[in-house]
Amino acid sequence: MARQFLTPVGLPTGAAVPTTGAVGQLFYNTTDSLVYQYNGSAWVSVGSGSGTVTSIATTSPITGGTITGTGTIGINASSANTANYVVQRDASGNFSAGTITAKLSGSLVSSSVGAVYYQSGVDTTAFLAAPSTTSSVLTYNTGTSAPEWTTPPAAMAKLMGYTSTATAAGTTTLTAASTYYQQFTGSTTQTVVLPVTSTLLLGWTYHVVNNSTGLVTVNSSGGNQVIIVPANTTAMVTCIDTTVTTAAGWESGITDFSTYTGSGDVVLSTSPTLAGTPLAPTALAGTNSLQIATTAFVTAAVAAGGGGTREYTYLVGVFK
Repeated sequence: MARQFLTPVGLPTGAAVPTTGAVGQLFYNTTDSLVYQYNGSAWVSVGSGSGTVTSIATTSPITGGTITGTGTIGINASSANTANYVVQRDASGNFSAGTITAKLSGSLVSSSVGAVYYQSGVDTTAFLAAPSTTSSVLTYNTGTSAPEWTTPPAAMAKLMGYTSTATAAGTTTLTAASTYYQQFTGSTTQTVVLPVTSTLLLGWTYHVVNNSTGLVTVNSSGGNQVIIVPANTTAMVTCIDTTVTTAAGWESGITDFSTYTGSGDVVLSTSPTLAGTPLAPTALAGTNSLQIATTAFVTAAVAAGGGGTREYTYLVGVFK
């Protein structure tokens, strides 16, 4: 029987791998003590030294502490909003509790420069294109449940508002939702009750325009008279105290008149004292009323009665 022997094969060695070699050729590098194999384009290490890991340290959310031998490494995770935990979904695939706070960065894509984004539904957003009118005001439409742009005049009308009431010797009770402009027309009186001041803000004002022929009495919510607005005049009533229901919670004043004659000071008084040379219509001859009698009326009346100087004779005698 023939015998077969394994012939020891020695690897080429050297301090550096050759420039090239045959595919599959091995070479031992004495500098780094590694065996290299030529793959057709480069020498690739096929072995390396060995060592032992002596310690593994962990930090949150990885748990397990420092491991020098054997041990278990874990990760703290929760579907709740817990500090230093990895957020995971619950069994239903949701984040079940807490609020996750994050700062978003980047830009929203819109075809309209100046567009306003808003939430249009659950997990749904939409954008409102920029307005075409300068100084437009952003308002909210409860009918469409969406914001909308309003032109300045329309915004002023919505904010201030206008209400006209025909007087009927009745009562008009205002609330915090009542319009700023309150006009009264008709031929009789009317009482206006102002809102409870605690429902307003300081400085809230009502413009009371009395275009009727009667008096409009403005009272506080507690029933105290604030001001009486004569016919064809306008009053401004402003909240100055939100803690009382008396007239002290309001500042008021007459601001303008529907008609006027001449110029100068306006006197609003039951018994005014007039200065200068006031003029008045001259009553017809024979008038006997509370109408003002001008000097012209008096002169005519004296002349009609004989005028001039009258002489009187006094008889002085002795009576027994």
